[in-house]
Amino acid sequence: MIETIEDKANTAFERSDNYHFLGEPISWSYRHEWLWVEISRGANFENEKDALLMMWLGGLNDLKDLKAIKYKHRKDPDAVIEEFEEYSEQFRINSKEVVEAVEVCHEILNDIDASSNQIDNSVDGDKGASKSPKK
Repeated sequence: MIETIEDKANTAFERSDNYHFLGEPISWSYRHEWLWVEISRGANFENEKDALLMMWLGGLNDLKDLKAIKYKHRKDPDAVIEEFEEYSEQFRINSKEVVEAVEVCHEILNDIDASSNQIDNSVDGDKGASKSPKK
């Protein structure tokens, strides 16, 4: 079965149950993406570090944890970069773990690119949240 652009758009952003890194689920939402871009641009990371940053942030499954990192980054960006650097130092640059992170990063970015970026304005929807995918 060939997946169309429309099919891909229906699965963008809220495919968290399909993203995994090192056997652990990775969450990804608009909130993750905005924070990832904010941190990555400020730190000017190379591709491998960008992918690891995405995995680190995607490991934050609780909204409170994601908001805490966002707040901390706005208050002291260097502290967040240092915390991430400690995380990333456990991996060798050419390790299978980093290769896996890059592959998952590409999968997420491809889903984002294929996304219709429709915003759910319903009363029940989280304000500014993407529509849930059709599975």
